[in-house]
Amino acid sequence: MRIVLQLSREDPSLAKAEAESLFPGAKALDNGLLLAEGSPGLLKRLVMTRFAGRLLAEARSLEGLKLPAYKSFAVRVSKTGRADSREIIQAVARQVKGKVDLDNPKAVIRVFAGGGHYWVTEQLYEHSGKAFAERDVNARLAFHPTSLQPKYARLLLN
Repeated sequence: MRIVLQLSREDPSLAKAEAESLFPGAKALDNGLLLAEGSPGLLKRLVMTRFAGRLLAEARSLEGLKLPAYKSFAVRVSKTGRADSREIIQAVARQVKGKVDLDNPKAVIRVFAGGGHYWVTEQLYEHSGKAFAERDVNARLAFHPTSLQPKYARLLLN
């Protein structure tokens, strides 16, 4: 399966190294995006990746895309440059069969726009920044001064 990864901007080189360790041969697409080939089961291990989605389409224009049908869906846009988010959302939504549901969609379609190129993905994984907050060193009753942040401990395991 072809997967688009949106890397964290916290430390781009560390995020890229982590993604490449789990998905060897991943290639850089645009600012902070990687295209990887592999199993979606590995996505839960990623700490420095904000979003991962199955690649549905890759194009220079949003017209004539062959997108699957969904019971309900929402369209989100991540862009670099001057692309108009509203136009992108409308162009993609017109081509997807199903009902638009912004509150509780069955599928989230995320479009990455940059450099005159579009990558249309179906969300597989989105990293919550709060996942490691409850295990943070500062939240513990007692900790050793050399304690490692939980996010970086997981990163080292990958």
